[in-house]
Amino acid sequence: MYQNIIGILRALPPTAIALPALLYPNIIYREGSECPGVYILQQYLSFISTVNPAIPPVSSDGIFGPETTASVVAFQKQYGLTADGIVQETTWNKIVEIYRKLRFGN
Repeated sequence: MYQNIIGILRALPPTAIALPALLYPNIIYREGSECPGVYILQQYLSFISTVNPAIPPVSSDGIFGPETTASVVAFQKQYGLTADGIVQETTWNKIVEIYRKLRFGN
């Protein structure tokens, strides 16, 4: 079922997907992580990249690879965070905050 949903979501452009603002799941994401949380992170970054060209776009596949690392590092640099490519609570919350502002205006 997860793979079917991923297939449907991959066919949609990032601007067509409105994700809820999720609380930090108490999981540290870094290169090599593979799970649904990474997919959600990638969706957030994909949308942010459509509005902010300083953030490179990322494919949403649930696998935290070099492309996701590059997008996270660029995001962290853009928003004054430690640019280590690791998504912990501070980075997650800032990504969600920026996503919400850009997507919903609040």
